[in-house]
Amino acid sequence: MSDAPGFGVLLQRLLDNRGLYADHLARLPDLDRDELELLLRGSLEPHPVLLRTLATALALRPADLFAASGWPVPVELRPVAPQARPQVTELVLLARGCEPAELLRLRRFARSLWPTQPEPPAAADDLVTGNGFGALLGALLANRNLSTPGLAAITGLTEGALTRLLTGDRTPAPDQLTALAEALDLRVDDLFALAGAALPESGLTYAYPVRPHLGGLVGDLVPLPATRIDWVLAQAHNPR
Repeated sequence: MSDAPGFGVLLQRLLDNRGLYADHLARLPDLDRDELELLLRGSLEPHPVLLRTLATALALRPADLFAASGWPVPVELRPVAPQARPQVTELVLLARGCEPAELLRLRRFARSLWPTQPEPPAAADDLVTGNGFGALLGALLANRNLSTPGLAAITGLTEGALTRLLTGDRTPAPDQLTALAEALDLRVDDLFALAGAALPESGLTYAYPVRPHLGGLVGDLVPLPATRIDWVLAQAHNPR
């Protein structure tokens, strides 16, 4: 496993996951075939406008593609209320015991609270930098305002195991990547690509009890100010 594939290698893997070629993307507005070819060859580094365009074309969260490319995540793509991470963690711990129908109801409620005009995010003091899978995982968590205890509650991995992944002391195993992808609401093959890992020839294993929809619920909270996250938390405390 290579911890830090070049962006051209990463882009090619993301294209392969979707059965796409550079020609497919070059037909889209704001994407130039020559620029794409240079990117794929590693002769050109991505820039913010291109990253946003590629994220849309690949149906990826723009913040995640910024994180994977090594660019700082723009302020407007970060969680609006980083100071509400404890509430997000409390919600995850509470919601993991909900029935799927209740989780879907919470998701619909959270999305109904999205502001019509994006709110400026509060300052975050834990922006993640560095290379390797640990730094990438930390950035993916920051993009979702998710704590290590919250991720442990969703995945079934222990906090100790997650800490070792975050610090780079351990390389993620395939079953761990599968659980992390589900918890982060990412395509499994995309997280393997981001991690520089090959998909197992024997197929994916699901060794951890990941709760469906919990990762999606966490993502639904990203545009919400702290007061509205509290409303969702109140709904979880008082299910119908």
